[in-house]
Amino acid sequence: MSESEDFLRMRSEVISLLKKQQGEDQEKIKAMLDKMATSFLQKQEQTDILNARLDEAKRESGKNKNAIQDFDRVKNDFLSICAHDLKSPISSMLSFLDILKDDWQQMPPQERLGIMSRMERAGRHSLSLISDLLDTVQYESGKFNIKPEAVLLSQLCKETVSHTQGNLNNKEITCKFTTHGSELKVKMDPQKGIQIINNLLSNAIKFTPRGGNIEIVLSHKEKRMYLEIKDSGQGIPEDEIHVLFQRFQKTSTSSTEGEKGSGLGLNIVKQLVDLHQGTIDVKSELGIGTSFILSFPVTESTMLLKLFSGRKA
Repeated sequence: MSESEDFLRMRSEVISLLKKQQGEDQEKIKAMLDKMATSFLQKQEQTDILNARLDEAKRESGKNKNAIQDFDRVKNDFLSICAHDLKSPISSMLSFLDILKDDWQQMPPQERLGIMSRMERAGRHSLSLISDLLDTVQYESGKFNIKPEAVLLSQLCKETVSHTQGNLNNKEITCKFTTHGSELKVKMDPQKGIQIINNLLSNAIKFTPRGGNIEIVLSHKEKRMYLEIKDSGQGIPEDEIHVLFQRFQKTSTSSTEGEKGSGLGLNIVKQLVDLHQGTIDVKSELGIGTSFILSFPVTESTMLLKLFSGRKA
């Protein structure tokens, strides 16, 4: 029986009782009215609960809709960047292959090496772009997993510098590494840590002129380790610093020798730093250079070790 039918039945019973002598039926009428009132209050309470759930469902639906729209926008950005930025290096590699195929026999060995080097640079740029795009999509879809362990930032820095030594040598850039005070371990996924440092160091190389300087400084303050990567490059206009960590955003500062980027690197760095409960700040001055300062919490075990070592001393 529906709610409206139930109400009509109870109403009919009340009217029927009212037509009789009220002496003996007074209590019955009162009981019936109380029952009706209680029933309606319960129905109203149930209706309020259902309406609240419906409103919550609508809000969640709106959030899901926004999430779908955000993901769709990332997908479109992904496809747009793929079509635009990958076309150039792939076309370049195909052109170089045609040259090698047609003139291999007559071409001097030194010229062959030069063409193959340019093909390698184009291939590495394409690979780097694809890697950045995949990282961005993974993060947006919630699949950006990290496997943290206790590590020394100095080890990650030295490994990264070793990987980029060729690029440093090509531009005759001096890279100095300095540690101030004692170094404590931080909890970090080693591969993601190298990715963070490599991205910032590569950026520093890109915007530092030939013969310039890059300095990597490690320091410890209270419960955090600080990593600073500073260059002697062109600097970034103050009113453009706020867009540095946004996707597909580039500043007006140009790389010194035409090096290219995806516009995703610093956005990925920011996401990785956040996942490790870190912070990242930027200081820059036009004509002087730029500094990226990162901080990460040290592990509790290393803090305790430092505390006991200090007491023993």
